Amino acid sequence: MSAELDVLMKQAADLQSLMSTLVEKNGKKDDTPNADAIYKDTFEKMKTSILDEIEKRMEAKKAAELAKSIAPNKGEPAPAEPKMKLGEFLLKCKYNHPDVSSLFMKDTSVSKTVMNETTSAQGGYTVAPEYATQIIGELTNMATIVPKCTPFPHSLGPTKYVPKWLTDLSIFWVAEEGDKTLTKPTLTRKTSTLKKMAAIVPMTDEYLQDDFAGMEGLLAKRIARAMANEIERVGLIGTTVGGDAFNGILNETGTHTVAQAIANLSYLDLVNAWNHADMLEEYRIGAEWYMNRTLLAKLMLIVDGNNRPLWNMQNSINPPMAGTIFGAPVNISSQITNTCSTGANTSTIIYGNYQFILLGYKVGNEGIQVLASQHAVIGTAAGIGAITYNAFQNDETLYRFVMRKGILVSIPEAFVCITGAK
Repeated sequence: MSAELDVLMKQAADLQSLMSTLVEKNGKKDDTPNADAIYKDTFEKMKTSILDEIEKRMEAKKAAELAKSIAPNKGEPAPAEPKMKLGEFLLKCKYNHPDVSSLFMKDTSVSKTVMNETTSAQGGYTVAPEYATQIIGELTNMATIVPKCTPFPHSLGPTKYVPKWLTDLSIFWVAEEGDKTLTKPTLTRKTSTLKKMAAIVPMTDEYLQDDFAGMEGLLAKRIARAMANEIERVGLIGTTVGGDAFNGILNETGTHTVAQAIANLSYLDLVNAWNHADMLEEYRIGAEWYMNRTLLAKLMLIVDGNNRPLWNMQNSINPPMAGTIFGAPVNISSQITNTCSTGANTSTIIYGNYQFILLGYKVGNEGIQVLASQHAVIGTAAGIGAITYNAFQNDETLYRFVMRKGILVSIPEAFVCITGAK
């Protein structure tokens, strides 16, 4: 530090001492001088002149150092020092003003400390991201069978019996005074049982606090759609042998089956299913077809004897029959997979009236029940044993979605399946 600057700094110290003396003499409590007009005037003049001089000396020193670090080309004058007061300079440094950055563009020690959005070590993690309120992504397939089934209430317990005819009544013509013949139908019963579908979804407390997308409401909708898809899968294909809670149409005892006649799906297969001899006529009222998209594509390629596509022909000749097979509506279900039948890459086509699927539900407890807990724990062996998950310890909220449903194919004889279709 130069001798002149030492003198100025000493004057500044004297000024501070003078200020303290004035405060002490006047007994003020707010640390401000209360001298007469002469002292106050002298004090202000000294303060202004000393601070201005210090600022000028610091600017001069900074200009000299800058001239040494940025050497001009031969024969050219050194760049002019920007006219900037100390306070202005510090303020611009705070906000990384371009005027300040241009002074240090060749100083690598400064450029390394500039905040970089793409580098966490340089403060990039502090840049707040914007999060859209719209969620996009792959949705579950829409179930179509549920509205076609028959709701079946349970009032007293998880099971309910459904009477079923085994043999029908007989009607006889008799003479005016002749004896009337007795007729006695036989009955059996089927059992509808309620079981649970459930899903537990964890969410962190921080996520719920920062959530702008309404994830809880959207999650409930996704759960509802996923459960509807599971009802459709079990109702059409399910088998208790394969681990499902209920048997579906394809695997229920009594369902009529027709094996595909030749190597590829043909017109003959559709005719055989449509006209199955053991399917009562009353079951055909309101009957519809169910298949997956792969089999529909094969069906639409079937041609008649003159090589005309049967699908297009029926649509053009009779528009009301569009999207039908023999006048019965065609439904597409992704739950009928390409491997749900015997044989490699084979599927099934189901024809029948889906009102004969009973969807049991608990009276007074319809729909999906949701329970949230911040203290739940999950253990092994159905809750017995070591704890494997602790919501309280993880700062999470567990959402439990439960639906009680029963799926019963009450009259499997009302359905015909084309098996081994490909």
